[in-house]
Amino acid sequence: MRCMEFRKQSLPVGSGVVEDGCKSLVRTRLKRADMYWTNDWANAIIALRSYILSGRYEDSWSSEPLRNREISQS
Repeated sequence: MRCMEFRKQSLPVGSGVVEDGCKSLVRTRLKRADMYWTNDWANAIIALRSYILSGRYEDSWSSEPLRNREISQS
């Protein structure tokens, strides 16, 4: 990784930003009491939350076939 270059641009180079993103995006939604997810459903929820939390939901709705994604009923 080009840490020095990123630091000069005041960009984060540690893992804290990613870890916090995982916490707010995934853990708070998927790890609630009495919730059980299959991999397919968990991936769909994570994709949807990432679009919503990034402010790109409307853009993704027209460009990404999220609404037509096939999810197995296992």
